[in-house]
Amino acid sequence: MTDTFRLVTKNMLKTRKALEAKRGKLGGLSGAHSKAAIVIHSWVMRNFRAEGGMHDDARLGWAPLAPSTIASRLRRKKWPGKKLQVDGILRMGFIPRGTQRSGKVQNYVPYARYHEEGTKRMPMRKMFPSERQAYDLIRPIFRDHVRVSIK
Repeated sequence: MTDTFRLVTKNMLKTRKALEAKRGKLGGLSGAHSKAAIVIHSWVMRNFRAEGGMHDDARLGWAPLAPSTIASRLRRKKWPGKKLQVDGILRMGFIPRGTQRSGKVQNYVPYARYHEEGTKRMPMRKMFPSERQAYDLIRPIFRDHVRVSIK
């Protein structure tokens, strides 16, 4: 006695086309990357308004200005004022950008890096969110992207 097994498939072409369309939507990440960059950029702008107070770790908050910096600002009639915001060049230098491959917030002001990382003579004043904060900010964007793409 021979058992035979028979498999009948129907509408495979239609199913394949539907799956390819969903895969295409899921792979189209430029919108999600752009949204993520804008969300991080907004956080950075709020952090500037709060003078570093947006960080979840108090150690990342901005250090007070040095007496020499305050004296220099007084001479230039730029005091009182917010930290890192004498003329707004640094704050306004942040540019959000999203592509198919990545989302970025960049600042081309030459001295931005020194404020973000600190130096021997200057304390670190982190302008960007911590890795955990950034992840919490952008996770809903990518969750929604997946949800909409596979619908």
